[in-house]
Order: sequence, then structure tokens, then C-alpha cells
Amino acid sequence: MKRIIKIFRILFIIFSVIFLVVYFLLINAWKYDFTENELQPYFSEIRKSENLPELFYKYYDLDNDNSLETKTGEYLFKSIFYHRTSRPLSFWLAKQMYIPKMKNRNSINRIRIEMSLAMKIEKETSQKEQLNYTLSTVDFVNNQIGVKNASKFYFGKEITELNENEIASLIVMTRNPALYNPKRRPEKLKAEVEKLLKK
Repeated sequence: MKRIIKIFRILFIIFSVIFLVVYFLLINAWKYDFTENELQPYFSEIRKSENLPELFYKYYDLDNDNSLETKTGEYLFKSIFYHRTSRPLSFWLAKQMYIPKMKNRNSINRIRIEMSLAMKIEKETSQKEQLNYTLSTVDFVNNQIGVKNASKFYFGKEITELNENEIASLIVMTRNPALYNPKRRPEKLKAEVEKLLKK
């Protein structure tokens, strides 16, 4: 019995050391392609993005399985056990940042660096700041970049004047602005908005 306990302790120590080494390598992988000075202006831009009305955060979170509450480490753990797990916004932002440099990397290194960048983004900015920035840069088609322009174009209102249905519509549109477009496919958008409002 003592021998079995000793073996378990040794295995636990080995796996703990491996985990710490892998985690350290992952968390610092962004340094292969970026410097701190390159990243800081990007983080500053995310932090400066204008706050949205609270209902945007609520409906984004409902539409994306509480991804505003989920960080990269938790996402990776959940994705082992659950097939459909929404990625944190930091993943999308990391991918956008990394596109100009990813040509030089194979897919495994690219994923590793994107995950590392996502963790760095989460360390430097809040989830709400990330959503503010993302919704200010999303292409809502019809030459409408950002949620403010989309609000005026599709609903003739400032974002502070939108009702719950209109906010939910803009959140659904972020999934696929061409597919869920109120000008082209209002019935498709309406069906998805109704589902979201019932959550």
C-alpha cells in the first residue's frame, strides 16, 4: 500500500511539473512574435473604447454561453468536456492581432501563440472593454462598421435609445451580419432574436 501511495505521489509531482512548464511556455509564447511595446498601443485602444449600454453585455453573454465570464484557461478546460463552448472574446482579438504575422508559423505554433496572446489580452484588459472594442470594429455589412453606425443605419437611433429587441438584434447580427440582416432577412433575424430574448 505504501508503495502505491509513493507511486501516486511521484506521478502527481511529475504531472504538476509538466503542467507548470507547459503553462509557462504557453503564457509567454506571444513573446516569439511580439514585443511589449508593440502590444501596449493595441491594449490602450481596447481600454479607450466607449462603454456600451448594460443590455449589450447582458445579451452578448446570453448569446455566447457566458463568455464574458470565461477566461482562456477556463475555456480550454471546458472545451475538453463540452462540445459547444463559446470562446472568450480575447481569442478573436488575438487572432485579429496575429493575422499579419501568422504566415511564418505552422498551425500548432500559430494556435499556441494565439492562446498566449489571448491570455495577455485578458491580463491587460477587462472582458467588457474587449466587447466595447469588438463591437466598435465589427462590420455589420452595408458599409456599417461598428455598433453605433449599425444602430443608426438599421434602427435610426443612437445606441443609448435602443430597446431590448433592437439591442438583441445587433448582438445576433454579430454572429453573421449578412445572414441575420434586418434589411435582407428580417424573418431569420426575428426568429433568432426571439430565442435570445427567451433565454
